Amino acid sequence: MASAAPAAMPQHHHHQHQQVAVGGGGQGESAHKNSQNLMPDIARVEPAAAEQFKRAWRRLEERLHAATPAVRGVRSPPAFVVPREIVWLNGAPGSGKGTNSAFIMQARGFTRAPIEMSHLLRKNPDAQDKVRKGQLLDDEDVLDYLLEALFAPREERAADAASGMLPDDGGEAGVIIDGFPRTSTQVDHIKLLHEKLEELHQEAVAADPLNVHFPRPIFRILVLYVSEEESVRRQLERGRKAEYHRGILKDAKLVPEDGGAPGGSAALGVEYSQPRATDMSEEAARKRYCIFREHYHTLLRLRRYFHFTMINAMGSLAQCEAQIARELRYQSKLELHAEVYDRVTRIPLAQSVVENARSQLLSRLNSYRHTHAETFSTVIRTIQAEVVPHIKRCAIAGVAVWETTDPLFDAHDGEAIDMVLDVLSERGYGVTYREVETYIPDRVDLATGEIATRAEKHHLFRVTFERPKIRTHAAPAPTEEVPLELLRTDERLMDASAKMVVTAVPQYGDEQEGGG
Repeated sequence: MASAAPAAMPQHHHHQHQQVAVGGGGQGESAHKNSQNLMPDIARVEPAAAEQFKRAWRRLEERLHAATPAVRGVRSPPAFVVPREIVWLNGAPGSGKGTNSAFIMQARGFTRAPIEMSHLLRKNPDAQDKVRKGQLLDDEDVLDYLLEALFAPREERAADAASGMLPDDGGEAGVIIDGFPRTSTQVDHIKLLHEKLEELHQEAVAADPLNVHFPRPIFRILVLYVSEEESVRRQLERGRKAEYHRGILKDAKLVPEDGGAPGGSAALGVEYSQPRATDMSEEAARKRYCIFREHYHTLLRLRRYFHFTMINAMGSLAQCEAQIARELRYQSKLELHAEVYDRVTRIPLAQSVVENARSQLLSRLNSYRHTHAETFSTVIRTIQAEVVPHIKRCAIAGVAVWETTDPLFDAHDGEAIDMVLDVLSERGYGVTYREVETYIPDRVDLATGEIATRAEKHHLFRVTFERPKIRTHAAPAPTEEVPLELLRTDERLMDASAKMVVTAVPQYGDEQEGGG
């Protein structure tokens, strides 16, 4: 943490009906202000949720400080790992959250494995102990487990990764949290978490402007949507595939009949998990979707505060990935600090500079014959007499540099320079310009030894164009090495090979027994 003492929660969290100001340099602030009159209840945080978050955060700080060793009697700040970006991933059953997590990580540059709430609760000893005792996990318990997993020190994360509890390879760029929030109270917890991280960021920057351990928090809400019928179809299809593969493994004696792990399965590298019970029953699959639909309205509250994206996952995986890539592309207003964003936006975007460049080029060329007809004619003659021969001489290289000291390019604020650039660009060349000033000795004062110089301007035009292909390289001879692509497991190939195995096995039905 920023200091050894636990950071106190802002006072306004303790007052009922007090609106929570969400920081983040423009991340949802305008939408928040515009929505206060339309939906005043959305901007409120329940006092119970604020108290739960305060207690959970205090317990987190105590655990982190207890895990931090003291040096010479002084306890240093804990190894507090704060991700710069958190993607809160939610979606209907069968929408492909697990399938798309890897793509989201690649799109955002995350290296830390996703935190799956269902997996986290199943692997957490305290949570399982409460379940065995018949106790319900309330929102404060879930928040405790989430904060512990999200801000675990590197040493603990490495140990948990080795045990399979928290698969992780480090990295503070960001993390995906799958399956949170599920309740209205958990929505409040997300808002309070963002405010706490913003508070820590402001404190750290005030103490050290170059502090990078507490980055400005960026929260993204990503929801994958499929219809109820599509969700049920995918769940049942997933269950059928799991049962089919389980049958193949049983036939090959790679898993026992009861589905447990056989003695030699570890040595064979076989990984197998039982099909979900909800994937084997249409009624259970529909019930899962109804639970998602009931909780969906809680997610909509977050769109007033954070970057909220609904992805239509009804199509193919490639279509879904294209939508995710488009929505998660770099957005400077969302990711830069408000002050930084205000400064850098004074520079025009590259797209805005080039989008009308062609029409402006044509307008300038057409205007030259009216406004600077004589200079334009001289420039055309110069290009024909000096530039074109030089380009032809360098045709094989694909680049030609033409240098001149012609006074033509010094007159009238360099209008002749613009004409050369425009004419060559219209002809399909890529051309850049640079001016170099050299100083030439002019006279020497013999009495003092002082050398007087005169300046001379050199105008350099670098012209590029597509070079011809002189040689075509032959394709490399095939080798006996196995391509890496062939070593990957392809589910479609696995399905096909499994079907061939089943086809080759004799079927012993009633009709065969009767005929024998």
